[in-house]
Amino acid sequence: MARVRPDGGIHQQGPVPSIGALCEDEVFFGEEARDRLLSDSREVVPVRDLKLLLRQDECTLGDRIWDTRELVARLLAHLRRLLIGDEPVGMLVVGTPVNIEPAQRDRMREAASRAGFRDLQFVYEPTAALLGALDQQELSREALALVVDWGGGTLDLSVVRHENRLYRDLDVEGDVADLGGTLIDEAITSSLLRGQPHVSKALQRVPQGFERLKEEVELEKIRMLDELDSQDDPESLPLSGWIAPAWLDEDLQVDSAVVVETLRRFAGRATQRIETMLERANLRATHITDVLFAGGTCKARVIREQIAARFPAARILRTRNPQLLTGIGCARLLKAGFQLELAADLVVREADDHLFTLLPRGIRVELGSCRCAEFMVTDLNAPEAIFDFGICQVSDNQRSMRAAGSDGFQSLHQMFISAGQPKLKQAGISERVRLHIGINRNLEVAVHAETQISQCSVQNSIQGVPLAIRVGT
Repeated sequence: MARVRPDGGIHQQGPVPSIGALCEDEVFFGEEARDRLLSDSREVVPVRDLKLLLRQDECTLGDRIWDTRELVARLLAHLRRLLIGDEPVGMLVVGTPVNIEPAQRDRMREAASRAGFRDLQFVYEPTAALLGALDQQELSREALALVVDWGGGTLDLSVVRHENRLYRDLDVEGDVADLGGTLIDEAITSSLLRGQPHVSKALQRVPQGFERLKEEVELEKIRMLDELDSQDDPESLPLSGWIAPAWLDEDLQVDSAVVVETLRRFAGRATQRIETMLERANLRATHITDVLFAGGTCKARVIREQIAARFPAARILRTRNPQLLTGIGCARLLKAGFQLELAADLVVREADDHLFTLLPRGIRVELGSCRCAEFMVTDLNAPEAIFDFGICQVSDNQRSMRAAGSDGFQSLHQMFISAGQPKLKQAGISERVRLHIGINRNLEVAVHAETQISQCSVQNSIQGVPLAIRVGT
């Protein structure tokens, strides 16, 4: 995290552990939480992945149901006290994963309000991280930067082009279910326990024992990786360590080979996601000129080297600590002023393969910005009207409201709305569908479709839309 001081300087702090701990019905965060999780008490309940807990309104910790917004509000209040104490706050800029449900950002906004932050602006985490890394490293107009932002909860990817203080996503991708750093720790812990059943048996006697052990394994993993990274040839140094939790009756042996093999397996899966994103955007690995690694998972050299090997001609943007980049980038945006825009034309593909532009590139991300379009359902026998929403990367001299063919079209979301009413078929009447569409400050494209005759309606939202940050507004 970082702040803009009254004199215009930027003060950064952290990284602060995002772990929480419930102890005697009180929730602690950061180092206080870690101290309690490592203590000999068996009554401590770990609170992990709060960002992902916002998928739902409530969660169960210990024997009590908690409001997830209240938990996140307490975390934000803790961070605020660490960074600024009781000073007043103007705006809060929060890096958010690319692909999370609208309700998660709604709950984050509510949690920030409860913590005393009244004005909140979201930006995508990987793009903010790139801005945090560009203090001494500029990108030319010809540069194309791949950002790999891999933290404890999510893997977020972005391909960014710098165009005269406009940082434009050519494509974005996010994983919130399969590749987060916490899942790596879970996989390492499970692998270690399979060879040490006596530890698994002891864990059963401790409430939330596996979750607590994950925290211990993560710390040992970090220690091992720091030692491995200091070697010229990590392969030549077989390491083995021991964890002796104060709250557990057994010790756990940690084999570095298990740690490294797990990291490589996850890095391979992440590389596949990157390749899929590039292919979808009609880009090749040779198009990437710069690669930036951000987030705690990317501190591991084995992760960085495996992904970077896919881009041998690219420059690796060097930074002191990848975990600090998003916070620094958000603070720089606050200092310079910025606005968010749609980075590509958002279009709908019709059944005849024609495209219709609904939201043009450059439209601002703001509340209350909505456009309307009307379509005729010409297939009277179709039970539903199908709308295939997506983006089109086009040059300025190719832009038009309607363009034949769907070359360059990238589908993001399909919407279905009932349109085949029996009475309409009998009368030979064509249904009309009106779309209301806009992009809001939760970084989602909200869509409302309604039929003009049969009076059906559907509401939905589209995540993962490429955005552009215009700096210095």
